[in-house]
Amino acid sequence: MTTIDREATTLSSLHSLTHSNRNVPGGISSALEFSRNPAMHKNQHCIVARQEIGNQLVKQKIKRKKDVKDVYLSNMDLRYCCNLDEFPNLSRLWLNGNRLRFLHFLGHNFRLSELYLSDNNIVSICGTLRYLNGLKTLALNNNQLSRLEETVAEIKTMVSLHVLNLFQNPLTSEPTYRQYILYQLPQIAVLDRTLVLEDERLGAKLNMDQERSRLEEKIGFGRLIREKPVLKPITRGFTIPPKKEIGNNYKRSAFGDDDRVAAERATKRTVVELTRFDWSRVSSSEDRHQLSQLEEGSENE
Repeated sequence: MTTIDREATTLSSLHSLTHSNRNVPGGISSALEFSRNPAMHKNQHCIVARQEIGNQLVKQKIKRKKDVKDVYLSNMDLRYCCNLDEFPNLSRLWLNGNRLRFLHFLGHNFRLSELYLSDNNIVSICGTLRYLNGLKTLALNNNQLSRLEETVAEIKTMVSLHVLNLFQNPLTSEPTYRQYILYQLPQIAVLDRTLVLEDERLGAKLNMDQERSRLEEKIGFGRLIREKPVLKPITRGFTIPPKKEIGNNYKRSAFGDDDRVAAERATKRTVVELTRFDWSRVSSSEDRHQLSQLEEGSENE
């Protein structure tokens, strides 16, 4: 007997109580309000969720937890959900139409590809969804999410995410909501049930990253040119400003006395011998080539 079956058998009275109140206003929540202990109240909601999962497994004739692919827990008025770590291959999960506020039960369901959490009371997803890198569809519309940057930071690691619904949340009132989403999540193809066009994506990039765009325009030859280079004149030689102490702390000009310097240079001049040479007497390469051909012909004869 599995854990789900044992819990279903032990709490059969609670199961019948909740099902008998399905048609009463308030649903399952009304049947569970008898408990004033928050921890017990949470456990009761989790037990109801487990019973519903057990019923689905029986209908689908699934006996092994690793064979569970889909779990449907919509419109059950749940405030809490049981931990779903025991279903490692869970692929699609429906939890829409409940009263969930936080999502601390999805820590290890890494194979989730579709997650439907619309029509709840979720106020934050921080630290709960960032590990679900395989998600392709995420529905969070009609909740109480108000922090745009925090929500996007949690979703940003989902590189496979293509469909995202966040409409009817307080964060959508931000003036740059849609542009910010498209800029931070370039992999999104459908946002709030609207197809994302390439022109819209490029426009969001230009508007949200104007500073980066300006810097990219200044990139030249593999390095950043922050300002136009100023060409400085090249000065040759070595000059020393006047009235400066140099050498062994006495003042002197850069080259000393002009007459003394001229006399010193005269003693170091090299002897230049001038010669005259008549280059017209030197034969050219063409003349030497013809001469060598004539000599070869005379030798052959």
